[in-house]
Amino acid sequence: MKGNVAFQHIRFGYDNILMQDINIRLKSGDKVAIVGPTGAGKTTLVNLLMRFCDIQGGKITIDGVDIHSLRRADLRRMFGMVLQDAWLFGGTIRENIAYKFLQIRLC
Repeated sequence: MKGNVAFQHIRFGYDNILMQDINIRLKSGDKVAIVGPTGAGKTTLVNLLMRFCDIQGGKITIDGVDIHSLRRADLRRMFGMVLQDAWLFGGTIRENIAYKFLQIRLC
């Protein structure tokens, strides 16, 4: 895998269409920051790439290969993902990490 990613004419929404004709091309080695206010679609872009959600139109490719032709498990092994979660709960750091691990396993 080289790592070229393309979002081509993406159409997506949960109940209503939120993204229409989104086109993004990322070349291998690019450094990308996805920034914007709450609700702008930052997490949604990552969810679409990782196939946590499926698009209603267009396609997403990695090195020219449509991600829908890949098994989700194989696709997700290609990426490292670090989510920002600023919520800490009362208790120890160990308890917070254990809680977060449990949340990830339940998804």
